[in-house]
Amino acid sequence: MSSKKSHGKKKHLRAAFRKNKRGPVWLALRTRNRSLVRGRTRNWRQQKLTKHIKRKMKND
Repeated sequence: MSSKKSHGKKKHLRAAFRKNKRGPVWLALRTRNRSLVRGRTRNWRQQKLTKHIKRKMKND
Protein backbone atom coordinates (compact mmCIF):
# COMPACT_ATOMS: atom_id res chain seq x y z
CA MET A 1 0.00 0.00 0.00
CA SER A 2 1.40 3.39 -0.88
CA SER A 3 2.79 5.66 1.77
CA LYS A 4 0.83 8.71 0.60
CA LYS A 5 -2.53 7.51 1.94
CA SER A 6 -3.86 8.78 5.23
CA HIS A 7 -4.11 6.45 8.20
CA GLY A 8 -7.93 6.45 8.10
CA LYS A 9 -8.04 5.50 4.43
CA LYS A 10 -5.57 2.64 5.00
CA LYS A 11 -7.70 1.43 7.90
CA HIS A 12 -10.85 1.29 5.77
CA LEU A 13 -9.03 -0.41 2.90
CA ARG A 14 -7.67 -3.08 5.27
CA ALA A 15 -11.17 -3.72 6.63
CA ALA A 16 -12.61 -4.04 3.12
CA PHE A 17 -9.83 -6.43 2.14
CA ARG A 18 -10.45 -8.67 5.15
CA LYS A 19 -14.21 -8.64 4.64
CA ASN A 20 -13.93 -9.75 1.01
CA LYS A 21 -12.36 -13.14 1.80
CA ARG A 22 -14.35 -16.34 2.09
CA GLY A 23 -15.10 -17.91 5.44
CA PRO A 24 -12.91 -20.47 7.22
CA VAL A 25 -12.96 -24.14 6.27
CA TRP A 26 -14.12 -25.31 9.69
CA LEU A 27 -17.24 -23.16 9.33
CA ALA A 28 -18.04 -24.74 5.96
CA LEU A 29 -17.64 -28.21 7.47
CA ARG A 30 -19.80 -27.39 10.46
CA THR A 31 -22.63 -25.90 8.40
CA ARG A 32 -22.31 -28.38 5.49
CA ASN A 33 -21.15 -25.69 3.01
CA ARG A 34 -24.18 -23.45 3.56
CA SER A 35 -22.18 -20.41 4.66
CA LEU A 36 -18.91 -20.05 2.77
CA VAL A 37 -19.06 -16.34 1.98
CA ARG A 38 -19.15 -13.49 4.49
CA GLY A 39 -21.80 -11.20 3.11
CA ARG A 40 -21.31 -10.07 -0.47
CA THR A 41 -17.99 -10.62 -2.16
CA ARG A 42 -16.63 -7.73 -4.17
CA ASN A 43 -14.65 -7.79 -7.38
CA TRP A 44 -12.12 -5.02 -7.88
CA ARG A 45 -13.29 -4.41 -11.46
CA GLN A 46 -17.01 -4.30 -10.68
CA GLN A 47 -17.33 -2.19 -7.54
CA LYS A 48 -14.90 0.51 -6.46
CA LEU A 49 -14.31 1.41 -2.83
CA THR A 50 -13.36 5.07 -3.20
CA LYS A 51 -16.89 6.49 -2.83
CA HIS A 52 -17.65 4.25 0.15
CA ILE A 53 -14.38 5.08 1.89
CA LYS A 54 -14.81 8.83 1.45
CA ARG A 55 -18.35 8.63 2.85
CA LYS A 56 -17.19 6.58 5.86
CA MET A 57 -14.26 8.89 6.57
CA LYS A 58 -16.61 11.90 6.67
CA ASN A 59 -18.81 10.15 9.22
CA ASP A 60 -15.87 9.11 11.46
